Amino acid sequence: MLKIRFTCTLSVTLAFAMAAASWLPAQEPDVNADPVVTEPEGDSGEPAAEEEASFILFENFAEPINDLLIMSELKSRHSALVAKNPKAWDGFKFLEAAKQCDLAAPISKGAGRPNLEMIAHATGVVVGGSGKGAIWTAGGVFVSADGLFLSNHHVAKNGKWPLSVMTTDGKLHRVSAVLAAEKSRDVALFRVEGDGFPFVPLAAQAPESGQEVIMIHHSEGRFYTYDRGHVRRHSFMDGATYMEISAEYAIGGSGCGIFNSNHELVGLVSTIGYGLGDALPDLADEEVALESEDEYEDDGVPDFVILVRMASSWESIRSLWK
Repeated sequence: MLKIRFTCTLSVTLAFAMAAASWLPAQEPDVNADPVVTEPEGDSGEPAAEEEASFILFENFAEPINDLLIMSELKSRHSALVAKNPKAWDGFKFLEAAKQCDLAAPISKGAGRPNLEMIAHATGVVVGGSGKGAIWTAGGVFVSADGLFLSNHHVAKNGKWPLSVMTTDGKLHRVSAVLAAEKSRDVALFRVEGDGFPFVPLAAQAPESGQEVIMIHHSEGRFYTYDRGHVRRHSFMDGATYMEISAEYAIGGSGCGIFNSNHELVGLVSTIGYGLGDALPDLADEEVALESEDEYEDDGVPDFVILVRMASSWESIRSLWK
């Protein structure tokens, strides 16, 4: 008998991100050594102001993407951001977030169709961690120029704070608030510090089964991966509607956007359901049909695996706004 289990992708994302971070060269500090401070001097003899090295997270799909370099930059820049003001996240009260916000919903008015690179530039990388060790990563989508950013409830709840978002220009921005969140629907609306962000609006309605969808996601630390598929069906789970899709994603893709053929946002990567079971006999066979299921020998070895990719639905995203 087939057994379906559902697991949030973040728990595995955390493990992968830590593993990815461990690929980076590290050296244990000598606690007995005297500290060495180097301050480069400018023309005036005064210490030069520290400048952050230039880094572009994503430019276009024609350029190759260096995932290990990205992970290295995410770790160092997130750690630096936390070190500048480690108490900046102290007032963050995620568990007290309302289920809805009073802002106007960013519904598409059908004015123009964003291209794939526009969607990519509206997609951010969520980074979490104390700033003193390993990090984990997930994703999300800007839906307004002034920092409204959609991701998963489990990204905010299960991840280790502080949280930040890196945009495609390589800049890191603090997540300053959760404006609305709903656990059963696995959706959350962040406020990200900054302005002038590229964004993609929410579609005016949910897609139907069979309709095409596309994705830009960060599965398994493979940043800005493009995938396409279709809506398999809409299902009801834990009191909420979810959207099953055929497009492939994996751990690390949590919170990344799913878009319709007009490139409007219709869902978010949420969970992966997997089933392990033995193939039952073909009941069309008269000889086998006479046997009961109890008489079928189960050797405990699964003959097949089924993956069900469940996305937070358009209805769930829309519910964050009144």
